Amino acid sequence: MTNENSLIGIPDFRKLYTARFISTVGAKFFALAISWWVLDSGFENASSLLGIIMAATALGTFGCAPFMGTFADKYSKKKTMLVALIGEAVVVGIVILIFPVFNHLPLLFAVFAVLIYAFEPLFETSLQSSLNVVVKPSLVPNAVSAISGITSFSQALGAACAGVAITALGVLGAFSLDCACYLISAWLIARLVTKIPVKSNEATNEANAPKASYWKDLAEGFLYVYKDKALLWLLVFFAVVNLFVSPIVLALPIIAKTVFDGTALLMSGYEVSLAIGIVAITTVLGRVSRKFNRYTGGFWAILLCGISLVGLSFCRHEYLTFGFVFLFGVGLGLVNVSMMTIFQMYVPVYIQGRFFSIVNTIAGAVIPLSYAFVGFLSDQIGVMPLMAVNGCVLAVSSVVMLLIPKIKGEYIL
Repeated sequence: MTNENSLIGIPDFRKLYTARFISTVGAKFFALAISWWVLDSGFENASSLLGIIMAATALGTFGCAPFMGTFADKYSKKKTMLVALIGEAVVVGIVILIFPVFNHLPLLFAVFAVLIYAFEPLFETSLQSSLNVVVKPSLVPNAVSAISGITSFSQALGAACAGVAITALGVLGAFSLDCACYLISAWLIARLVTKIPVKSNEATNEANAPKASYWKDLAEGFLYVYKDKALLWLLVFFAVVNLFVSPIVLALPIIAKTVFDGTALLMSGYEVSLAIGIVAITTVLGRVSRKFNRYTGGFWAILLCGISLVGLSFCRHEYLTFGFVFLFGVGLGLVNVSMMTIFQMYVPVYIQGRFFSIVNTIAGAVIPLSYAFVGFLSDQIGVMPLMAVNGCVLAVSSVVMLLIPKIKGEYIL
């Protein structure tokens, strides 16, 4: 007998939770294997090359997000999640088969990186917009925290194992594990039994009205965000913040390799520290049921991220860097959970797929540019001075969180 007053008592939530966990472990294997392959292969201007490839992954994720979100609202979310996971597995399989080509033409890898990561927003938006159906409304905030926490925990586990896997199995071994993770996750999604119907806009949809076209649905999502000025301001602000937060993903492998001349295990250690910080704060928030001033929380979270980067930039011993990376993870987790909770409770279900895809697009639109510049500037001025600049900008910009227009309403975190 299941207890549907707890998340663990909902079978389909357990399947979603586990599928997200396994697929994210695989994705972390893949991302770190890419980073180590580029940095350890002796390519000329390796940091710049890695920046271009990471920019391609971000371009795939955020450039395709609005289109994928519309599919998530228009079609069965179970089917769209299956398409996303199987699509990722197929492209990774092709990469494995032709991998020797990339040792001679490393920039060609960027094309496949776009293709692989184009499927990620389809899975992410489909999963996020399924939570309101799979769990009851009172458990939605807990479900958001749980999904955020397991994503970070699985990234930590993937990072911890990635260094060992790369050392023992090589880059292709890590890619193969990623492919297997996607297929296992697809099997779990295929076993969902909850009906997740396509929701319509009840305010405007008549019983016999024809279904809107794909492009009209796509436009409706952007129009919804544009009309809600407080929501729009919040998303634009986070786009700017992401320009200075996202470089940590690219900076950690570069710091491990070029600053401390470490191994793949040191790179994994940094990723684990980051993820543990996120897991720690999301676990705490997932157990709290109280009114939470998300704007004040966002201010402190962004300020903590900025201070952490400045502290990291002054470290001359690798052991000290772990503490600052952990604190950065705490700040990142706090701002992510508080914002995703309000979005889940504020945005109507019928448009959540498109909305979450727009969140990914607006917040992530700057990330390809950020990665490209970080790779280039790391070769020119060094990664540590660059982290100091990013940290100072984040610390100053945190004040904006207190000044932007506020979304009305009280939300339980």
